Amino acid sequence: MVRVLRQLTLFVLTVGTSVVLGWLLMDQLERNKQLEAPEDIPLPLKRPSTGHVNGNSHQPTGAISPSPAAKAETSEATGINDDLTVIVGIGPVYEKALHDLGVITFAALAEQDPDDLAQRMHTRVTADRIREEDWIGQAKQLSQSAK
Repeated sequence: MVRVLRQLTLFVLTVGTSVVLGWLLMDQLERNKQLEAPEDIPLPLKRPSTGHVNGNSHQPTGAISPSPAAKAETSEATGINDDLTVIVGIGPVYEKALHDLGVITFAALAEQDPDDLAQRMHTRVTADRIREEDWIGQAKQLSQSAK
């Protein structure tokens, strides 16, 4: 009887240790992924106060372009991308993900659908979060005030 209890105790300890080690390894992998993501984000630059024209606007390969109406309203004419991080809930990682989709201005963001946007972004943002933080509404207000 004592021998069976020892074996059972060792088995439970082995399984418990395996579960804890597996959880720790998965947690470490997730942390490594999060640390790798910000490396390719450029440091934010201040917008030029003059009418600086930048002829080299970068469009990522395979990016989904904003609608033609959004393109007409973008700041491409002035060569200035809007600072999307002023929208509550959008930080540098989400801004980069939006830029990768071709959403570089408030007007372009204002025309997006939260469900479609969350699905296309390569981040952990949900459509519910986009709605709760009202990214689209904030972008509409900011695009109208910029006109």
